[in-house]
Amino acid sequence: MAGFRYHFSPIFRAGLISYHARDYINVHYAEIDGAYQMFNQSKLQYYFQYMLEDSIGKEQGGEIDTSAWGLRLIYNFSRMGLKGLTAQIKTVDGNTPDRGRIASSDQTEVNYDLQYVFQTNKIEGVSIRMRYADVNRNSYLSESEGHSEGIDVDQFRIIVNYEARF
Repeated sequence: MAGFRYHFSPIFRAGLISYHARDYINVHYAEIDGAYQMFNQSKLQYYFQYMLEDSIGKEQGGEIDTSAWGLRLIYNFSRMGLKGLTAQIKTVDGNTPDRGRIASSDQTEVNYDLQYVFQTNKIEGVSIRMRYADVNRNSYLSESEGHSEGIDVDQFRIIVNYEARF
């Protein structure tokens, strides 16, 4: 395994990791992230990630051939007097073989989030997130399962988290 992460500037960072397991798998991962200072002193954070996996040699873990990428934008409303409130758009796209023994559905998911992290001492560490998720799946042809239709899903989720501090 080898990798690096470098901070080019406060608004641009990049990293790369490559993992090789003989007769098993190669994994390559890259990311770029940072924050853009906007005209009203607010920041727009961005994240881009890409991953590629494939089996190699004797394929001791079975046949693997996948890739995925993600893109996320986050806006923090604290400069507008709404400390703890963020809005986020995130998309993830996963690709797998469409035919053959390891076929499965390619999937794209887009999430629209509005999150509030409580700022008072009594409930510090509690956050509530409202998410609309749009999931699209493609059909595929599997040797064992035959033709399978991808099932699209639209969901509204409410997520409550508590971050314990010891």
